[in-house]
Amino acid sequence: MGDEEDQRPLERQVYVEDRYLQFGELTSDDARRLADKFSGLSGGGLEQRVAPAGREWRQLAKLMDERGAATVAELDEEQVGDFAERLRVIPPGGSWLSS
Repeated sequence: MGDEEDQRPLERQVYVEDRYLQFGELTSDDARRLADKFSGLSGGGLEQRVAPAGREWRQLAKLMDERGAATVAELDEEQVGDFAERLRVIPPGGSWLSS
């Protein structure tokens, strides 16, 4: 089950504001909203930990805008997989248990 799910990043659920959406359904506006969630956080090393996630969501939004993609699903498969892993939509290396 886990391996099959990891092979379908477009179907993975992402929480955006007050609802879950499939990763493939996200728009560039959704990606920017998620990036904004990571902005302005500070203290106790929190900013260091979350700032990279905010940058990745912004990069995804920028790529979608550049490609004219209405949703993540309109990007090519390699880009989807790359962003899904970098954004932790799927676990890095395919499993949360791998080191």
